[in-house]
Amino acid sequence: MRWLTLAIVTVPAGWWALETFRPASVAYWQAEITAARKAQFDFMSAERHYRHAIAEARHFGPQDARLADSLMELAMRSQGAADDLQAIPPRRNPLLAIHDNVKSSYLRSLIREKRINALYMEGIRIAGQAYAGQPLVLADKYDAVGRYFLSRKDFQRTGDYYQRAFALREKALGAHSPQLIDYLEAMGHFSAGCKQYAQAETYFRRMLSIEEKVYGPYSQQVQNGLSSMGREYCDQQQYRKALPCYLRAFAIDERRFGRDNIRLYWSGYDVVNVYQQMGDFAHAGQLRARLEGIRRRHPEFELM
Repeated sequence: MRWLTLAIVTVPAGWWALETFRPASVAYWQAEITAARKAQFDFMSAERHYRHAIAEARHFGPQDARLADSLMELAMRSQGAADDLQAIPPRRNPLLAIHDNVKSSYLRSLIREKRINALYMEGIRIAGQAYAGQPLVLADKYDAVGRYFLSRKDFQRTGDYYQRAFALREKALGAHSPQLIDYLEAMGHFSAGCKQYAQAETYFRRMLSIEEKVYGPYSQQVQNGLSSMGREYCDQQQYRKALPCYLRAFAIDERRFGRDNIRLYWSGYDVVNVYQQMGDFAHAGQLRARLEGIRRRHPEFELM
């Protein structure tokens, strides 16, 4: 009876102690996460390695960066698998063993939208704590979640995560850092796509302001920024706002390359098209004649 009592008490206690308090193995986690990343074209194998890595990472602590990374990487791989499964017909899809109902059902359970969402949400919650001292890394994590919601056409949450990422970068880099230029342009395009035109204009004007200070008012970067801003105004059919952008971009090309350079052909035709949309056919015709003259003087240049 004493032996039986000892067995009942010690066996469960010993098993619980081994699982709960065993030291976490960094080497095992690294091996599993590496194997998962290498399994590029085998989602089922990658998913299994990611699950092992996640289970191991939980031993490092509930707010550990390795746990956040493992969860978010699995979320991204699952998202990619789900998108592939939708895009490719089942009979041609290497992800889906269509003749094996067990495997098919299991795969579909792994890439359920609810599961992917849960992985992202747990991963970004932990990342918020684990990377609190590394704002640029955390910003990249927020961008990843934003891209996920963008792919699901959840523009409200996309904008929320993009803005969080931008705020972190702005605070870390400074409000006038040239590293913000690409992000300002991306935020401008995203805001315009959501019909938040006033916000989009704010982002574009900030982008131009930084480009002018960093590269100079007649730089290629400013010319590109003006052209991008002009295209957005044209998409909104705000041609009176687009015209000054395109005219200034054209003037920059003239200053940089000369009045007879073939590069003027493209930036000049942006202006021509806006004149036409505004019904100003006189100015459109004058500029078109000049541009065609430039083209004729450069017969060696084959227009695309």
